[in-house]
Formats: sequence, C-alpha cells, structure tokens
Amino acid sequence: MDAVVAVHCVKSDIFQEGLSARIYENASENIMKMMLLESTFLQVYKKR
Repeated sequence: MDAVVAVHCVKSDIFQEGLSARIYENASENIMKMMLLESTFLQVYKKR
C-alpha cells in the first residue's frame, strides 16, 4: 500500500512540475510578445 501511495505522490509531483513549467513557458512567451509589441509601438510613436 505504501509503495502505491509513494508512486502516486511522485506522479502528482511530476505532473505539477510539468504544469508549472508549461505555465511558465506560456508566461515568458507572452512577456516576450508584449515587449516586442511595446518596442515596435515606441519606435512608431517616436517617428511621429
């Protein structure tokens, strides 16, 4: 019984890690997009 519980705990830990890694990837991607948009917006704004 203990072995099953241990495996379950490890699996959920790995799942949580994978989930947070994916969320982090999405967040950093969005931040990059925002920074890119901001820089292009500033360049266009300065030209006017």
